[in-house]
Amino acid sequence: NYSHTRIIVDVTVVENGNKESSFNRIGSAGGYESFENINLEKLVKDTIDEAIDLLHASNFEGGEYPVIISKGFGAVIFHEACGHGLEATSVAPKTSCFTGLLGQKIASEKVTLIDDGTMKNIWGSINVDDEGNLPKKNILIDKGVLKSYLVDYSNIEKMDNHPLTGSGRREDYTYEPTSRMTNTYLEAGTDTIEDMIKSIDYGIYCYSLGGGLVDPASGNFNFNVSYAKLIENGKITKTLKGLCLIGNSKDILNQVEMVSNDLELSDGYCGSLSGSVPVTIGQPTIKISKIQ
Repeated sequence: NYSHTRIIVDVTVVENGNKESSFNRIGSAGGYESFENINLEKLVKDTIDEAIDLLHASNFEGGEYPVIISKGFGAVIFHEACGHGLEATSVAPKTSCFTGLLGQKIASEKVTLIDDGTMKNIWGSINVDDEGNLPKKNILIDKGVLKSYLVDYSNIEKMDNHPLTGSGRREDYTYEPTSRMTNTYLEAGTDTIEDMIKSIDYGIYCYSLGGGLVDPASGNFNFNVSYAKLIENGKITKTLKGLCLIGNSKDILNQVEMVSNDLELSDGYCGSLSGSVPVTIGQPTIKISKIQ
């Protein structure tokens, strides 16, 4: 049995008929003691401030620009555009754009992507997977090189006996286990956010992302941007709304140009063939050289 505790802040503000919303959450694989050192008042205030700021946001003309994606839930782009494509459910039937690429360079050297189900009291951690295997710290991409897929028993023979990764998961007994992510995160780097901002003449700082879609076969994806600001001449200026990030999994992996040291994890649920399971996503703040 697992204990999961979550605090959700969902704010809606209205001004002269204009309505905007903002959303934040914190989750832990533990009880309320997990939040003893969390400043909940700040979390609520920040969520309210963001919603109010969106009331006066400007629309933005589409195009291809450098983009900074903030720490934490910004990693949903790696979860969807990359993580699912590394699961055996997509790799074994050869419906993933990453099939057959083990040992090959598929990303910038700035990218080290890890899936680790052993992390203590983290939302997506497990004591044992649903096939009876111990979880592992799986290095999926190491400095740009594809090192491992996420593999379960049912797919191992279709994948040249790739080692099991402790990734067989399911929502409950009504589902058959299959390969799923646990705590998936981009390893911290050494770049600074200040240098990222200064390096951009005209681009976007994405503070939070919403939902998105990805086609594992082609790697094409799109994600809604919940909160963003414009960068002009190396400085953050006005708040933007109505943004969507469009790109390709392989392209964005190679366009990770800078990675900061402020790694943050964020909790969520992931739905797939074996139901809905708790997963963690995480990343430091990163700079993508260009994205639509």
